[in-house]
Amino acid sequence: MNFFGHAALAARRSTEPAFVLGAMVPDFATMLHARVPETSHERLAAGIALHHRTDAAFHDGAIFRRLSGEAFRALEERGLRRGSSRAVAHIGLEILLDGELARDAARHPPYLAALEAGAGGLGAHLAWADPDAPARFVELCAGLARRGAGPDGFSADALARRLEYALARRPLLALDEPHARAVVVAWAGRFAE
Repeated sequence: MNFFGHAALAARRSTEPAFVLGAMVPDFATMLHARVPETSHERLAAGIALHHRTDAAFHDGAIFRRLSGEAFRALEERGLRRGSSRAVAHIGLEILLDGELARDAARHPPYLAALEAGAGGLGAHLAWADPDAPARFVELCAGLARRGAGPDGFSADALARRLEYALARRPLLALDEPHARAVVVAWAGRFAE
């Protein structure tokens, strides 16, 4: 599950913005190419801990393992190299799940409130190792809040663009083959539209 899914799950326990934001922080750290920050803020820390427990259970679940295995084989059969296929099968499924969860407008307010809190000062309670990360974190929260929470950002082409960005710094996983985008769009198109 990706950041929106983590927010939706956290909001089932508490809609408090710090808790929901904390549940998204590890994914945001990955997006910022940074380590997960430390925090002494109790509710942010609780959200971060929930994120890690959720990922452990989700990634070990039989359904996710089966679906990611099927996706991996389908992508590899379509000509995507092994590392890229594995990464897309994993991250792509998580983003597709986020898109499905985003169809329910009741999940939007806690997510947006958490992003606004992150852009509005709550992020000051996160101790990042990278000195540029705090400003980039605020920018990320503000940009995601402006984009909104609807499922419109989860088209097959949008998913391919997000995966290209996410994997670009990883040479063995990057979608840098000429046909990679077309393969990902065709695969995701079965689910994302």
